[in-house]
Parts: sequence; C-alpha cells; structure tokens
Amino acid sequence: MEFSDPRPVLGADTAVSVDGRILGKPATRDEAVAMLSLLSGREHHVLTGVALLHAGSLDTVQSATTVVFRPITGAEMQCYWQ
Repeated sequence: MEFSDPRPVLGADTAVSVDGRILGKPATRDEAVAMLSLLSGREHHVLTGVALLHAGSLDTVQSATTVVFRPITGAEMQCYWQ
C-alpha cells in the first residue's frame, strides 16, 4: 500500500471483552446500565491497539489489560451514564 502524504497518521481504538464477547459503545442509558451490570463485581479485559503510519512505515502495538470492577451500585451506574 502506497501512502505519499508526508504527515504521520495515528489511529487507536479500545474495546472491552467479557465472557469472550466484545462490548460496543452503549447507545442508550439502558444499554449502559446493562453493560455496567454485566461488569459489576467481576473481571473483564480492556484491549487497545495503536497504529502509526509515517514515511512509508507502519508501526503497531497492542495491549490487553485485565480489570476487576468492584460491585457497582445502581446510583453509580446512573451517574456514569450522565
């Protein structure tokens, strides 16, 4: 793939995985509360990838972090959405 623009291009994205399922971004408060309920009091994984394209070279890096949430109250879930 040729890319002739001399300016660097940086891209990154992060996803959350629980029980082998990737969670998307919640579109509604109800979806956010359902996701937070799923994560409450348990372990999940945060996956991040970063790519840098510059001067014809592509460099990438990925990381996976294990996160444990303490139990989250309903009020905290509502605050998070707001």
